[in-house]
Amino acid sequence: MSEILSSEWVSQWLETAGKDKELAHIGKLSRFRLKLTVGDTIAYFEFNQGKFEIVYADLVPDCDLVEFVGSRQAWEKMLKVVPDPLYNDFLAMEKAHHEFSIPSERIYLLRHLRVAQKLFNIAPRRG
Repeated sequence: MSEILSSEWVSQWLETAGKDKELAHIGKLSRFRLKLTVGDTIAYFEFNQGKFEIVYADLVPDCDLVEFVGSRQAWEKMLKVVPDPLYNDFLAMEKAHHEFSIPSERIYLLRHLRVAQKLFNIAPRRG
């Protein structure tokens, strides 16, 4: 498996998201920016009306910002093929792992929770 947030990993995630009919349906009214921090690497994505893409600018978003921050080890635990109990989604990770947090406004997370959970459920998994 490729490294989390590597170009290969991101391409695979974007391709999977683009083909997912459930994501397109549940996200047709959603628009938000996703900021992922994996160790020292930061990536920005935008989800807009069912379309998911990487954004290469650190601009102030004109939409909600949902942010996830974690050490590389924390992300690897969550993105395992079969995660251990309490490491299987980002809400559980926030409580169980001290090196993982969701610093964004809670209202933004709650507003886009279903879409964000689906995005992480289809993210590429690691051995």
